[in-house]
Amino acid sequence: MLRATLLMLVAVHIRSVCAQELHGFVRDSVTRLPIAGAAVILLDAEGRGVARGISNERGEFRGNFSPIVTRVRLLRLGFRPRDVIMSLPIGGGAQLELVMSRIPTLLEPVVTIVNPLCARRPDYATAFALWQQARAGLVSTIAAREANPADSKVLVYQRPHFQTSDRIAEQKVRIDSGRWTTPFVAAVSAAEFVQSGFVKEEGDGRRTYYGPDAELLVQEEFQARYCFSLASDKSRSSQVGLHFAPAARERSRVDIDGTLWIDTVARKLCDIEFRYLGLDLGSERLNPSGHIAFREASNGITFIDNWSLRIISFDVDTTHQPLVLNREPGSWDKLGPSRGRIYHITDGGGEVARAQWSDGTTWRASLGKLRVHTVDAERRPVSRVRVQLAATDYSAVSDSTGSLLIEDLFPGPYKVVIVDSTLAAIGVTMQTELEFVAARDSTFEGSILVSDAADVVADECRRTGRDSQGFMILGRVVSRDGKYVNGARWQILQSAGRTAADGTFLACMSGNWGTPLEIRVLRSVDELRGETLHVIPVTPSKRLTVVRVDLP
Repeated sequence: MLRATLLMLVAVHIRSVCAQELHGFVRDSVTRLPIAGAAVILLDAEGRGVARGISNERGEFRGNFSPIVTRVRLLRLGFRPRDVIMSLPIGGGAQLELVMSRIPTLLEPVVTIVNPLCARRPDYATAFALWQQARAGLVSTIAAREANPADSKVLVYQRPHFQTSDRIAEQKVRIDSGRWTTPFVAAVSAAEFVQSGFVKEEGDGRRTYYGPDAELLVQEEFQARYCFSLASDKSRSSQVGLHFAPAARERSRVDIDGTLWIDTVARKLCDIEFRYLGLDLGSERLNPSGHIAFREASNGITFIDNWSLRIISFDVDTTHQPLVLNREPGSWDKLGPSRGRIYHITDGGGEVARAQWSDGTTWRASLGKLRVHTVDAERRPVSRVRVQLAATDYSAVSDSTGSLLIEDLFPGPYKVVIVDSTLAAIGVTMQTELEFVAARDSTFEGSILVSDAADVVADECRRTGRDSQGFMILGRVVSRDGKYVNGARWQILQSAGRTAADGTFLACMSGNWGTPLEIRVLRSVDELRGETLHVIPVTPSKRLTVVRVDLP
């Protein structure tokens, strides 16, 4: 059953007062049809927002009316903004019938005050009219996520490239589920962006990039600092762009230059494209930029369904020699000789995979799927095998037929691994030969061979020329702060070596298990204090023993 969205209080300092129920409908002034997705904002005598909400697909809104409310403001993209004076009787319920007038064109010029920092342009009045409409759409987006948040499944990804090439080195995906009011939100306020810019230098080439969200774009600080003009693109036949650029540039401040695209036929927000200005020349040539896309659900609610940032970082090259920025053969630095910096590209962002609102409305993104068949050496199905996509939260367990399905795959490359219960104790997975690239609205099918963990580790012993007939100890050295220790020296009887980059080590031992042993780990502390010795007793009880070495 459909129900109206409650108005959410946004002014927490208001004292408790007698309130009455406020119930109403927003309709088209001509057709009398309901208007969904209209922001309904309650204002006090000084024009401050007391509460705001959103009309549902029946044009209905509901909430509590406080005596301090004097006006109701209606905002909806494609309609003229409207303020209605409140004059409700004391006591009992109050119902409003509010109407909005549809505008014939989103580019209807309006009278406005010209920003003195911006060059005078012939399209300024038209651009500002489009900005007012865009602002109405953005406010509706904010009101909807506050008043009627969806239960969502959100995919957050990070894709480092092979330095400056377009090839992805690894794809990491984290899955977050829950009631999201702001799946994408700027990390700092508009005032802080105005003061500090959109990129924070952390030192040694590390940077924190920030992107604009709907809340930032509607702030007066943003409007005062940027100049607006109209933009067009032949590939966007029914869309018109509102270009924004900083009115004044500051040498030490990284800014953004972008375009908000609006569909003038469907009268809805489409997306925002922007790029970063003010970084070093090497970074700017690699196109640091971002993208934010809007989606309108069937109940009239507009939300941000995906967002991305292309960020540029660098390592300091102490050799100061000309270098290849991409480690892949045949890909040379097109930026000229190195100036002591090795650049890296990383794509990051997120996408809403699924969403469901309290009124029963659902939405699902077009994503990929993986169907896997787990088999043994004789091609017989193997059940209860947990399969995971490396560096992600995607996983599933095979059924009695050896089949499993993983859904909602963000597009990109993946490697399939097996999560073995023995190896999971130290966070190690079993590699498979299955790799694939997920695509939207597509299902990739493949099979993987399931082997015993001890056999897999024994193969590694044989591959490196060590004894595999006795028993094996696979370990991982972890520091106090939970990081894997690279290069720590270890020794078990006559076997010795150093841990790999992921903190792992493998001792391939001769003889029988069951004898108490000691794992001796030496870790460098600093030049003055030298190394510290840690001794861990262990008694192997089977062919493969897994040990986690936690350093104190």
